[in-house]
Amino acid sequence: MILRILGGYSFPRRGWKRFADMADAFGMPMANHNTGSQLHTWATCQWAASIRDYMTCETITGAGDWMDKLLTIEGPYIKDGFIQVTDKPGLGVELNAEVARAHLAPGENWWG
Repeated sequence: MILRILGGYSFPRRGWKRFADMADAFGMPMANHNTGSQLHTWATCQWAASIRDYMTCETITGAGDWMDKLLTIEGPYIKDGFIQVTDKPGLGVELNAEVARAHLAPGENWWG
């Protein structure tokens, strides 16, 4: 499942949370494909924390490119293969505006 392509996290009425609840009813754990940025990984893990039997999240975080610098966070957030979900408001992270601006799609304006 690719959340950012298949309707997003809330996907009105038929949300992926509902999809996950149905999988749980049949004893099936959830996992998803994630090739997005560090921010997408962070958002996916926030969503995953709401899923009863969530198994794993693929990530390209740690490749050492600009995507690893997209968020302003303290130290590594992946420890022993796990991400500790924050209790801060929203996603609990801030964008590194300098990195985000430098990697806008062609023709896109900075909105921050």
